[in-house]
Amino acid sequence: MTTEKLEYDAAIGGTVELPDSIQTYKYVGDRVAEIQTMFDAIDNPNQTKLVFQALPRHMRRRAMSHCPKRLPRKYRHAHVSQMRKSGVPSKTKRPSRKYRRKPNNLLKEYVRRQRKNIWMETHIWHAKRFHMINRWGYRLAEFSCDKTFRSSFRASAKYCLLQDMSHIGCIEIVGNVETISNGFERLTSRRCNRAIAAKMYLSGKRHGSVNLFKIDSYPMDVLGNVTFIWKPVESTGEVDDDRRTLWIFVHASFYEDVVNEISSVFDLTEVGYELEKSDKMVADSMKIRQNINLRKNEALNIELKELKNQLNYFRLTGPLSQAVLSNAFKCKTNVTSSSNASWFDNFLSTEIGALAHNSQMNYWSGIHNVNSPSELCPNMVLTLNIEDPRINRPKKRTQAIPANESQITKRFNDCTLEIPEFSSVSQIWDHNVRDLILKSKMSTHELCTKRNEEALVPGERCSFEDSLQAIPVLLMQRPGCLDSKFKRLGYGCGWDVIVPAGYGISTWMCLIMWGARAGGLRESETVSRESGFDEFEPDTLTGIRNSEDKYHELRERYFKLPQNKRPNYNKLSINSPFKCLWSQLVKEWSTQNSDDVQFYVLRDPIHLQMIQKSIDSCSPIKSIDFPTDCLIPVTLTMDSRGTLENNSHICLPKPIDLKRDSRKKRNFDKEPVFEEALQVDKNENERKLLRTNHIKLLKRLRRRRVRVKRRKQETSEKRVLIAKPATAKLIRDQMNKMRELWLPENPTTVRNQCSREVIGFVTFSNFSFIEAKVTGIGYIALNSLEKLVKNCGKSKGNVRVMVRSTNSRQYRLAKVKVKV
Repeated sequence: MTTEKLEYDAAIGGTVELPDSIQTYKYVGDRVAEIQTMFDAIDNPNQTKLVFQALPRHMRRRAMSHCPKRLPRKYRHAHVSQMRKSGVPSKTKRPSRKYRRKPNNLLKEYVRRQRKNIWMETHIWHAKRFHMINRWGYRLAEFSCDKTFRSSFRASAKYCLLQDMSHIGCIEIVGNVETISNGFERLTSRRCNRAIAAKMYLSGKRHGSVNLFKIDSYPMDVLGNVTFIWKPVESTGEVDDDRRTLWIFVHASFYEDVVNEISSVFDLTEVGYELEKSDKMVADSMKIRQNINLRKNEALNIELKELKNQLNYFRLTGPLSQAVLSNAFKCKTNVTSSSNASWFDNFLSTEIGALAHNSQMNYWSGIHNVNSPSELCPNMVLTLNIEDPRINRPKKRTQAIPANESQITKRFNDCTLEIPEFSSVSQIWDHNVRDLILKSKMSTHELCTKRNEEALVPGERCSFEDSLQAIPVLLMQRPGCLDSKFKRLGYGCGWDVIVPAGYGISTWMCLIMWGARAGGLRESETVSRESGFDEFEPDTLTGIRNSEDKYHELRERYFKLPQNKRPNYNKLSINSPFKCLWSQLVKEWSTQNSDDVQFYVLRDPIHLQMIQKSIDSCSPIKSIDFPTDCLIPVTLTMDSRGTLENNSHICLPKPIDLKRDSRKKRNFDKEPVFEEALQVDKNENERKLLRTNHIKLLKRLRRRRVRVKRRKQETSEKRVLIAKPATAKLIRDQMNKMRELWLPENPTTVRNQCSREVIGFVTFSNFSFIEAKVTGIGYIALNSLEKLVKNCGKSKGNVRVMVRSTNSRQYRLAKVKVKV
């Protein structure tokens, strides 16, 4: 038997055979060459690639070539090694952030940058997270850099939306109640609101709002809507007192106008500044603290202080606003305070102070489990002396929620029915105490250093924190919508929080950590629109200014487009696409043959209710002293499809339009009710001719300048240049003529500009998450209402109007509700 193993070819009769054993040193010697070849291939690859080039294309970034942190972690070491071998010099980097900052004193640099537009105390926080804009002399947050439009609405409807409204300034008026009341009788009207000195407001338990007008100008010349609070009488006697204090909160857009009107009513003269602020206070607050401007009238014994930029104004909107505040604001207990907080000891040493503090603490603990601020007394005012907000933050961001309904006791029900006796007694009314609080504030750096030294357990409360000074805050409740037929009941409810200067960012961070979502100006517009109210009505000073600014902005943007990209509004039968011509609209609908017809918005609730009843019953208004030449505020809701835009036209439907709509609904047809016919642009040929002549004129002037140059060259030995064209005025006049032919600034008609009569305009519109439809806020001429009700009455249906966007020819129907 043979010892050879038959394999491969030998197994099938071939000649190739394998031996049973091999010599190791010969086999390794043969393999050395192969191993060396493999190492050479690894060290010198045929296709050289950098590490970041080995990544898929969708993961590559240009910055990877010089920034290793852009690569995944496992590739960084090899990438740094390759870059080091390539000879690229390493970049030197400063060891810390402070070396990269140019100013030596960062706080002074912040103050310097506020000379044109003032920063609020939360500016640094907002600037890192929001788009900032300059408006009304402030640097304000417009909207978040994240996509938070829907989440902000959810916060305002279900949770808590937080906004810094510190651009709302405060005016303090001190004087006799009767004198103040008589003065404001000339600035307000009882047809719109209750008197500013009404009994329900004088006690200081409730805040009110009122529309201010210029002196004896009602219903014309509206300044705007303001909020006011009376300082309570700090005694257990009667409410009536000779000298009282009134706080008025005014929007920054018309703050100076209100101050001037009040000064004119009471004949106040400016006497200078009441208080000088130190540089330390300016640096500590990181904000320009202007001196308090003081105006007096010695004869009437009345004075006015401008507390603008002296208080922080935060607005919380949503049902969980109460839960957030209950967790963030813990009342200061009656313990002996340190010497830095002696004002609190002095306050508790008085009988009224101790009584008020205990009453406020009991009430605040009683409403701790309230599900929503709308369950409390509407427009109530509550003051608290709370602990430093920096010691009540949670370790991580937490959503504050109310307790279960089973935990709500009878004590809570009693608290929601009545306001405590001394609800608004506080030291926040005293500017000396507010300044003392700012001076005595422990900086955040000192607070953290002390915590590190004294904290036995990290994160637990330290003993020295009990001795921190108390902070007086003022809370104003907002009930939200009170009419379920108009909007969702309770939407827009919340609290307005007034905090002394210096504690703005501390309070803000505490509220954020307890689950409040931050919002900006865009969120204010959203809440206002969802509530059905216009922030700046068209007859107010702010509304007029905003309308003019927006008009010029949109008009300039329109004429920057090339001609073939511009919508031809002449063909669309739109005379004014960027501005609502209220005066001309009211004039054309007016029964008076006068050229100086002025418009105003109707604010009388009695008349507005009569109009709403007329719309509901499709019957004409029956009133002898009904006003004319005014605008009615309405909310529009689209019937089905269609959208609205700002400056959309509200038109009068014909009976045939309403019948056509009924027929379309029966057939489930979603097409528009009516479509405007495309018109002929009468100015088109004139524009072409004017442009042709203008070009010929410019060419002729240039040829003239060339001839002058050649004549000078014949006699001059130096180089002669063509003279600069003196055609700036010519070109400017040509541009104005062309713009007027494209879009006339003063159209001949507004009411009859299209086939359906225009009765109003939409000022603000968008998709409503509450209605789940497109809604808008607009105004219609009162004199057109009779014709509207008559046309809709013939169709035996609800009163509806036709709406049309400025860039569309389609008309669609919308439901109308009057804002009462």
